[in-house]
Amino acid sequence: MKFSPRLLIPLTGLALACLCVIVLFFPACLNQDHSGGNSVKSDETPAQIAGAPLQAADSAARLLASPEQPLERAREAFAGHNYDEGLRLLEMSGSEAVSSEQLYRWAQEALDSYNYDAGLRLLEMSGSEAVFPRRMHRWAQEALSRDKHDEAVRLLEMAANSGDSIAMRHIGTCYRRGWCGKEKNQEQALYWNKRAAEHGDAISMFQLGAAYENGKYGEKNAGQAFYWYEKAAENDNDDAMYTLAQRYAQGLGVRQNYKDAFKWLYLAARQNNFEAIYELANYYDQGLGVAQDKVQAFIWYKRAYCSDHYKQTRAAYNVGLAYARGIGVTENQEKACRYFKELRNTDGLDPEAYSLITQCDNNR
Repeated sequence: MKFSPRLLIPLTGLALACLCVIVLFFPACLNQDHSGGNSVKSDETPAQIAGAPLQAADSAARLLASPEQPLERAREAFAGHNYDEGLRLLEMSGSEAVSSEQLYRWAQEALDSYNYDAGLRLLEMSGSEAVFPRRMHRWAQEALSRDKHDEAVRLLEMAANSGDSIAMRHIGTCYRRGWCGKEKNQEQALYWNKRAAEHGDAISMFQLGAAYENGKYGEKNAGQAFYWYEKAAENDNDDAMYTLAQRYAQGLGVRQNYKDAFKWLYLAARQNNFEAIYELANYYDQGLGVAQDKVQAFIWYKRAYCSDHYKQTRAAYNVGLAYARGIGVTENQEKACRYFKELRNTDGLDPEAYSLITQCDNNR
C-alpha cells in the first residue's frame, strides 16, 4: 500500500491532540491523592502545571548528558570496592577530571584485592609518573604466586618502562630461566639484562660479566666480562669485587697484580663476603699485596670462623694455631685446644692439625 501525503494532515492532528491530553491531564494525575482519589491542592498555576513535564524531560536529558553523574557513581563504586563497575563508569565519563594520584590509589586498592584487570587498567590511566617500583614488584610477586603470569610480566614491564632497573633484571631472569610463563629466550634475556645493567643495576652488571665469561649469550668475551665485573664492583657488588680480586691474583684477562687483588678483597670483605674474608686473612698472613700483619691475619681468620661459611673449618684451624703459637695474639693453649677439638672429625686437614688435636686430647 502506497503512503499518501494526504494522510499526513490527519496523523499530525492526532499527534497534537495526544500531546495536549498528556500536557493537560498528566500533571493532574500526578497531583492526585492515591489513597482517596481526591486531588491535592497546589499553589501552582495551570500554566506551570502544564509546563512541568517538559521541564522534567529537559532535566532528565541534561542529567544523562552530564559526565559528572557517571563519575560520581564511579567514585561510589570504588569506595564500595566494586572495581569493575567503577572502571566501567570511569571510562564512560572520562578520566580527565581525576588526578593521577587518585587513579593510582584506586589501582593500588584493586591490585591489593587481586583484581588485576581493573588494577592494571587504572595503572595505565594514571600514567608512569605514578608508578612506585617496590609496590610493582610486590604485586608482580603476588600475581606469580596466583599463576597470573601475564599480569605479573605486565606489572614488571610497566615498572621497567618507567626506568626501574630491578624490574628489568627480573624480566631478564624470566626469559633466561623460562619463568613467568615465558619460554627460554636468550636474546630477550640479554636485552633485559643489558638494559638493567645500563640503568645502574649492579647485580645485572655482575650477571652480564659472568654471562660473557661463560659464553652464555654466544661466544666468550673476556674483555666484556672484565668490563662488566669492574662496573659491578665500582657499584658496590661484593661478588664482583671478589671476582676481580681473583682475576688480578691469577692474571686472568689482566696483568697479575696482588695490590689490586688486595684492594678488591678488602672492599669485598668489608661487605661481609665470606669468601673474601678468609682470603683477606691469608693475604695479611702471607704479605700478599700488603705488608705482612699477623695481628690483622688473626682478626680476619676469627671473622671467617664466625661467618658460618664452608671455610669456617679452615679458619678454626688458623685461629687455633695462632693461639697455640702466640701468632698475632697472646699464646693461650686452652683456647687453642677449644678450636682444635672442633676439627676432630674433619677430613682433609694437614698432618700438623691432626697432631695438635691429638696433643689437646692427651692433655685433657
